[in-house]
Amino acid sequence: MSKLRTFSICVDDIPAEKLVTAKNGKRYLNLTSWDNDEPDKYGNDFSVSISQSKEEREAKQKKVYLGNGKIVGVARAAVRHQAAMICRGKRLGAK
Repeated sequence: MSKLRTFSICVDDIPAEKLVTAKNGKRYLNLTSWDNDEPDKYGNDFSVSISQSKEEREAKQKKVYLGNGKIVGVARAAVRHQAAMICRGKRLGAK
């Protein structure tokens, strides 16, 4: 089942050195997203940050957090159920 996600990011917090220019001249930003165990007080289901290199992770550099978002539609309830089951240590589909 596909999951539609809507989110906003703060473009003012993007460091210029994190933008990567491809051979075609277009600029890209590598992002990382993670699901929250529970929605936050605003109902957001996941968060977004700029991806870190292995060296940045090993040096424990602070993540550049850009924003968060919501899973919308019918899939939202299924995702929350799945997250709740995983948090309780149960694998979905296991008997």
